[in-house]
Amino acid sequence: MHRKKQCDTAKRTDRFSVSQIAGFLACVFLLDAVSIGASLIDQRLTTDQPTDPVVLVGSGSPGALTSGTAKLVLTTGTQNTQSPYVFTAEVPLDYHLQMVMQQAAEKYGVPYALLLAIAEQESSFDTTADNGVCYGLMQIHPINYARLRGLGIEPTDTAGNIFAGALIIGEYLDRYSDTSMALMAYNCGESGASALWDQGCYSSDYSRRVISREAKWQDVIEQKT
Repeated sequence: MHRKKQCDTAKRTDRFSVSQIAGFLACVFLLDAVSIGASLIDQRLTTDQPTDPVVLVGSGSPGALTSGTAKLVLTTGTQNTQSPYVFTAEVPLDYHLQMVMQQAAEKYGVPYALLLAIAEQESSFDTTADNGVCYGLMQIHPINYARLRGLGIEPTDTAGNIFAGALIIGEYLDRYSDTSMALMAYNCGESGASALWDQGCYSSDYSRRVISREAKWQDVIEQKT
């Protein structure tokens, strides 16, 4: 009887040891699973990052882009691919629209400061401005809508309105090689501007105001770069 009791005790001890081992292995597997999961998350976060990193220079964190000032530099590897994009609270447009306007300026070879000046003069930066004929931030005339849409630009969309204005003023700058004459054509159409040129008027109150505003915005941009 004594031996049997010892044998039963031994069995109970063996079963307890197996239970302990099983529990230990379960913990090990759980820790491995957690570690693998964390590794996969880290890998996903790493691979989800853009290949062209965005570097913020200035005060504030990325979250401050909607309310503060910063300079945004797009880089590929260690090389800057273009002039810095500038974000500033002094421009009464949100971060996205400031970037859109700078992209439009680059695409059509128009000074960013000039586009800001036109937007300020035309609509006071009101993206839904409507004078009964022209519409939007850049006050695009409906006579241009068909051609713009044929080029894939929707002039009643805010971003499209910006690109439309940049395209039109860019064409006039290329055609006349004179900022004042280009602005006169933008303001009153080429036929209206041509009538003024025939009278020897190569600048107008409109063109002078816009050029003055352009100088102001250029100073703002230079202070941020």
